[in-house]
Amino acid sequence: MLKHLGESSLLTILLLFNRIWQERVFPLSWLKAIVVPIPKPGKDKQYPNNYRPIALTSCLSKLLERMVSARLMHALERSKWFVPSQSGFRRRRNTIDNLLKLETAIREAFVRKKHLVSIFFDIEKAYDRTWRYGILKDLSDIGLKGNLPLFIKNFLQTRIFQIRIGNILSDNFNQQEGVPQGSVLSVLLFIIKINGIVSKLPPYVNSTLFVDGIQIHCAGDDMGFIQRQLQTAINNMTDWSSKNGFIFSPQKTVCMHFCRRRGLHPDPDFQLNGSPIPILQETKFLGIIFDTKLTFRSHIKHLKTKCIRTLNIMKVLSSTSWGADKVSLMRIYRSLVRSKLDYGVPVYGSAAKSTLKMLDSVHHQGLRIATGAFRTTPIPSLHVISGEPSLELRRHRLSLSYFYKIKSDESHPQHYKVINPIFGSLFSVRLSFTPTFGFRIGEILRQHYSDYIHIYTDGSKSDNHVGSAAVFPDFTIAETLHHFCSVYTSELYAIYLGLLKISTLNFKKAIIYTDYRSGINALRSAKHNNHPLVMKCFDLHHILKNTKIKYCWIPGHVGIPGNERADKAAKSANASREAFVPLIDALQVVKLSQHRVWQRIWDRQSNNKLYKIQPSIKGFGNLTIRKHDVILTRLRVGHTFLTHRHLLHSDPAPICNGCNCILSVEHILCQCKNFYSQRQAHFGAHIIDLIDILGTNPGVNVFTFLKEVQFFKFI
Repeated sequence: MLKHLGESSLLTILLLFNRIWQERVFPLSWLKAIVVPIPKPGKDKQYPNNYRPIALTSCLSKLLERMVSARLMHALERSKWFVPSQSGFRRRRNTIDNLLKLETAIREAFVRKKHLVSIFFDIEKAYDRTWRYGILKDLSDIGLKGNLPLFIKNFLQTRIFQIRIGNILSDNFNQQEGVPQGSVLSVLLFIIKINGIVSKLPPYVNSTLFVDGIQIHCAGDDMGFIQRQLQTAINNMTDWSSKNGFIFSPQKTVCMHFCRRRGLHPDPDFQLNGSPIPILQETKFLGIIFDTKLTFRSHIKHLKTKCIRTLNIMKVLSSTSWGADKVSLMRIYRSLVRSKLDYGVPVYGSAAKSTLKMLDSVHHQGLRIATGAFRTTPIPSLHVISGEPSLELRRHRLSLSYFYKIKSDESHPQHYKVINPIFGSLFSVRLSFTPTFGFRIGEILRQHYSDYIHIYTDGSKSDNHVGSAAVFPDFTIAETLHHFCSVYTSELYAIYLGLLKISTLNFKKAIIYTDYRSGINALRSAKHNNHPLVMKCFDLHHILKNTKIKYCWIPGHVGIPGNERADKAAKSANASREAFVPLIDALQVVKLSQHRVWQRIWDRQSNNKLYKIQPSIKGFGNLTIRKHDVILTRLRVGHTFLTHRHLLHSDPAPICNGCNCILSVEHILCQCKNFYSQRQAHFGAHIIDLIDILGTNPGVNVFTFLKEVQFFKFI
């Protein structure tokens, strides 16, 4: 209702808000909340602690709180007041940041053959225990004066709530401490109060914060060192929490020991308020289940079970002859199932391919339910007919989108580690260890340029030797330069060698990799550079105008072994040579790139029945009648109950009685001599191409033809 108010009404509300702000009086009716208890799933409803309190507050109050919250958040972000590890409800930050930080630390510990111990804290009644005076004190310490702290003081004091069960309301209760439930501003005020909890951690202990989701971890060779560091951190955090009104739960605070070292290694022993912290083999952190070996197998199994239960909703709403149409069912699938599969992809996507394949059956089952495709439908056809790519392509797109999001924000705490990942030499040698996110992105980016020839160039200079080399897939070109030449000249000459060789070969596309960024910058501004090698490269580019050439910078610390061949780590850690690109443009490029990859995959299905009708991955329109839409889908795919039921029962393929050949959709609609007259009557010819009947504009008489030949009920 508020969104649809007229301008005069909105001005009246704005006047009210300004009076509240300037006169420093908060409406009493806005201080009251109606609390509706919602039972937690799978818990005993006889115990009050097994309910979630959902507080309903004034919508006008929420609107004003949202305005104040936005301005307060802007002031805090501008002053860089938040600790970098806090990701909760901040612009361009989310839970994936914290998940990725922990996953990266574990992967790096694994490849260095170190232990990593992580502790996941739980705060008892975090919002209800938040110290109100402490919030106001923190605002004062930040330097915020005037109406803002007075508004927040009035907002927090005298909070009243009633419990509602059915139509019955309880008596009024006063909330003496904590921030109010159901309030827009409460989350930000809680973040302000909890911000200092990780301010006094030991130097070797790292942390992540997402509102009240607190995690600390430490890596090292010696378990005794790790235990001392983390116990000191626990003690410091406990002291801070006791001074600020928070209490950690010893039962829900857990510890995990991540290790892939051989042999037996004792788990650490930690104490929290005199109680031992339990050591677990797996735990859920921000919605992702972590296991000690970081296989994510438990998470994927749990995710599959949860999604299969959700698919039951689609089964209730769909049928091959009635129910919701394909568009509605696909929307339900994307919102209720695919959204679960998408969450955490940059992290759990590092699992083994065999493990990730467990989710494919969920994806394919959802698409079959939505489209009504027959169970024997080929998977590539199922993807195209539904307009949904494979989960692997989907994971690549989401990972690339997240990569470019971090790349576009230099203030992001994971920016450097993602753009310039470390330990490349170790990951290239120890292939059994899964690399970190930055290297995994390199693998995906290289797939996008799979049709390019990869050339690696390098220049070197020592006291008495200067050399340049260009490494092609099948051969290497290396030359020695005069010892007077500089490193800059040797790097440019290596690029020149690569371009010179390309001019003699029939390459259509090529990528030149170099670890010398200055060389790429020189080539970008070739018209304003007088170096003779730059001019020669510029002339070669003019000669090679029909060859698509790209340059890729590889960070030097990743390493290229000598002048003969760059190792895998050097190939994976790269950076674009192009100038600044807005994030929205980068995401659009990722989307288009994924479509091109998907189209190339589809083009390999030249013998596919659907491909003959639809060589493009762009989908068809939908029919309003569910039964007709399902029949048309099955006819296009070429797999129907009539023609492919035998595959489900291991029976022989059905044979056409009149033609003595295997029964197929194309045979029925276009070839069978038994239906010449019907085909002539409904399609205007007794011999017709399948694409004319089932293409983008399907023939209007397909269904009447099938009814006349008595196949309509068996599709």
